[in-house]
Amino acid sequence: MELLKLLLIFALIIVFLGLKKPLSLVMAGATVLLGLLFAMPVLDWLRAVGASMISWSTLEVVFIIWAVMLLEGLMGENGYLDRMMKAVDDLFHSRKMSMLTMPMLIGFLPSAGGALFSAPLVETASQGAGLSGERKAQINAYYRHIMEIFFPTYPAAIVICGIAKVPMSRFTLALFPMAVLAFLLGLVLVRNVKEDGGAAEAKPLWRRTADFLISLWPFLLLLVFIIVFGMEVYLACLISLVAVMIVTRMKISELPRLIREKTKWKLLLMAYVVMIFKDVLLGSGAVEALPDIISRLPVPPAVVFSLMTFFIGMITGITFSATAITMPLLMTALPSYGIAQVALIHLSAYVGCQLTPTHLCISISAEYFKANLQKVILGYLPLYLILYAINLLTYGWLFA
Repeated sequence: MELLKLLLIFALIIVFLGLKKPLSLVMAGATVLLGLLFAMPVLDWLRAVGASMISWSTLEVVFIIWAVMLLEGLMGENGYLDRMMKAVDDLFHSRKMSMLTMPMLIGFLPSAGGALFSAPLVETASQGAGLSGERKAQINAYYRHIMEIFFPTYPAAIVICGIAKVPMSRFTLALFPMAVLAFLLGLVLVRNVKEDGGAAEAKPLWRRTADFLISLWPFLLLLVFIIVFGMEVYLACLISLVAVMIVTRMKISELPRLIREKTKWKLLLMAYVVMIFKDVLLGSGAVEALPDIISRLPVPPAVVFSLMTFFIGMITGITFSATAITMPLLMTALPSYGIAQVALIHLSAYVGCQLTPTHLCISISAEYFKANLQKVILGYLPLYLILYAINLLTYGWLFA
């Protein structure tokens, strides 16, 4: 019964988004419906909503997205994004590679607002290609997250390796082939895209590579802060913003103008409401009921745990929350688990999270490109289903 309720809520979210209703309004309605369907006492529901509204996890996500907005706006005003795009064009001489590479580079940043960085770059690279807003949103969201499959700075990788006591190096090597596979599958998104035919500049490879790296210095600075110093993403974004302000000689008196012009309040509200929905969902007890429901299915245990992780990922839109719930249960049920099962669980959560409007980067991409969110998800649904099927078929022997 609980599963049917969750499926009903998810179906209604998709339907109303298909009717082009604002995501923030749809998720607010879904939050109310959660309380009604799962018979949450009114006071408990109000406490859950209130606690989420002021919780640091919610405010941190909103703050990160806001900092990214300002940083991206400042970089755009001072020509950083144009120089970055030119450096990528000089290095690859390919419109298709530029459109795919930029989101992947931004994908090194495990930030909730990363899609905001790559979206304007995809927009620039796709100029003249005649792509729809849906296709551009798909490219941005799809390639933005390929790094999450294996890259060790993502919370999902850190959490599952910590729970399963698996070395990060082994995890990375096991999942890297799946990231390559995801990259190849995604090439269908740039089918029929004509190259712009620009002439290659007569620069040696080392110079083009150096120009490329120099153009990325604000992102590289973020990586140093996050990976080397272990800094929180919001703090790294704030320091990088200050660094760009110093380099561009922006006056403090111009900051209010930057905030006023570059802040997308509708986007911040959307992120805020999605985070509240996620917290109320977890507080309703709906997710905890899934293990018992799925365990009754007539399928092998590994498939059961994979499906359970997939659905939790789809419902919450957060990869590490799905793996954190499922992995301890799998370890109890299958004491002889190994890297194969860890890889299976991680990728199951990953795929589920890419197919839901509760995943902020997908919603951000659709909003940026003025695309229909329902069409965006349905458009790349076959790619993720293929990836998920290959994950199910290969985990038992490929990583054994």
